Amino acid sequence: MSFNDEILFEKFDDMEHEKASELILSILLTSNPPKRRERAIKKLMEIGDDAHYQEIKSAYLNETHSTVKISFIELLSNLYRDRGIKFLKTQYKNEKDWKVRKQIVKAIQKSSDNHHLVFFIESLNDANQNIKKISILHLGSIKDPRALDSLMELLKYGNKEYNTILIDAISGIIKTSGVELLEGYIETGNLHMRRNIPLILKKVGDTSSIDFLKDLIRDRDLFVKVNSINALASILKSSEDTNIDIIAQELKSEYSNVTHAAIRALGIIGNKNASYPLLKLLKDKNSRTRNLAIKALAKLLKNSTSYKRLQNLITSRNIT
Repeated sequence: MSFNDEILFEKFDDMEHEKASELILSILLTSNPPKRRERAIKKLMEIGDDAHYQEIKSAYLNETHSTVKISFIELLSNLYRDRGIKFLKTQYKNEKDWKVRKQIVKAIQKSSDNHHLVFFIESLNDANQNIKKISILHLGSIKDPRALDSLMELLKYGNKEYNTILIDAISGIIKTSGVELLEGYIETGNLHMRRNIPLILKKVGDTSSIDFLKDLIRDRDLFVKVNSINALASILKSSEDTNIDIIAQELKSEYSNVTHAAIRALGIIGNKNASYPLLKLLKDKNSRTRNLAIKALAKLLKNSTSYKRLQNLITSRNIT
């Protein structure tokens, strides 16, 4: 901004607010450099002028510079609040610059007590990843089950960039609305969705999902199996139900990653009935399997009188 502009805007400080507002609005409604228009918007916010909604709305609609639009969004959302937010929601889809759309989404996120559920469900479809993330976080914070279907739909794409916050958002909804909401997605969802459902259940940590997870362990997909074993172990370690049969069966899996997940799970759950099947693995040809079995047994038997004898046996036979 030029020296003359500084002098011009300083003069507004000594004017009556109504007169200053009219002159500042004339800058916005006529051909002026973008920097000057940005400064004019800032000055309107300093004055706190909230009496020229129609003029501001018209100026926004005629604006072509993204940086100036972003300043307008701040003005509309802060000074005109409900009217401004309502208008910005209508403009969101018209904006080609993702930075402008992002500013609209952030402004709506901060506004009043209205959760704007429908708007944020729609903004999940934005091509920009930053906007998707804001929308996911917002829907996760309000925990409205009506958003679940749209959030679950995003799981289908297996996008690592937002997968963690997506699981957090879905978990928050499930915690407040119940595990049964997820059951239908096992049959209808694609592979990415099925693989993530155990991760969601693990985060929720509700014992009502135990039977659900036991069914998932039988899935043909190895990632679903492993994720379900890990989730079940996390829940069973603090549950009265410590039935380990379904996990112990996976010790015989032909896939080492499934076997190893089952070994770790048995160590976490802490049911001493797992000792015998784990002891049998000390003869396994795979050194990784033997080492994991030893660690799991150490957790199970650390307070047992037979633990030292087991240690001596392992050392004397060089099992590791």
